[in-house]
Amino acid sequence: IGYLLYKIMLLNKKSYKDIYKVMALYLYNPITLMVSGYHGKFDNLSIVFLVLYLYILLKSQKIDPFSHLLYGISILMEQITVFSIPYFFLKQKKIIKKLIFVIFISLPFLLSISFYIKDSLESIIKNVLLHHGSPNNWGYSRIIAYLTTVTPISYNPIFLKFIYTVIIIIMFLLMFIYFYRNKNIKYLDGIIIAYLFYYVFTPGFGIQSLIWILPFAALKTLEVKKDYFFYGYTILGSITALLFYYGEAYKNFFIRDVLGMSLVGEPLWVLTIIWLIWYLNVK
Repeated sequence: IGYLLYKIMLLNKKSYKDIYKVMALYLYNPITLMVSGYHGKFDNLSIVFLVLYLYILLKSQKIDPFSHLLYGISILMEQITVFSIPYFFLKQKKIIKKLIFVIFISLPFLLSISFYIKDSLESIIKNVLLHHGSPNNWGYSRIIAYLTTVTPISYNPIFLKFIYTVIIIIMFLLMFIYFYRNKNIKYLDGIIIAYLFYYVFTPGFGIQSLIWILPFAALKTLEVKKDYFFYGYTILGSITALLFYYGEAYKNFFIRDVLGMSLVGEPLWVLTIIWLIWYLNVK
């Protein structure tokens, strides 16, 4: 990913000072180090193909149908890059191109399950297509979890699961509407906005999710003179991850849940809301 960021910045004829700055903002970001190093999550394998897809789009200045396969491989590795689908789908100007986009990004996944789909279709749908992060750890779902714990409000997990599913559907609909009405958004901005939609609306969350937006947000710092959102996100996200991992390692759930996911994690969620609102207003 660091090398691809380097190549993207060379396309934009950035100085080596800017290049090293952006690479350092991602590679030595505490979130990156903790998630990839300590946690050992392989989310970067998925992200690297999305960054490569972005690089090819920026280099060619047009959408090559075969480059969609890279995006498809990214989704195949782990479904953490699906949130950009509405943006890239609407970037295809003709119906035939939209169809080609859907086919090409689906091919890697369909080929990978073709040998198992006959006997394991239900398991594939449940564990892959319907997979989501842990609820009650982030944003409004965490607030609901507290309300149903410390107040007499009744707790119905089946009903909440239905509500959360509806919210995710609404999230994708809102993205479609926004990107449909704003078709001139640049590739980098489109990816960042898609991830911000996820952070704001998702009821399920894993601490590794914090790394998903980082390479793209780091690139954006070159365009924003004082990117308070990126640095604020890095500071709060790093503290959240540190408290979470420390508390998890020593089975101290007060540090992990109360301090990490609530005291710092909830302000971090609020920051993503403000960040998204800012983006929607300036585009």
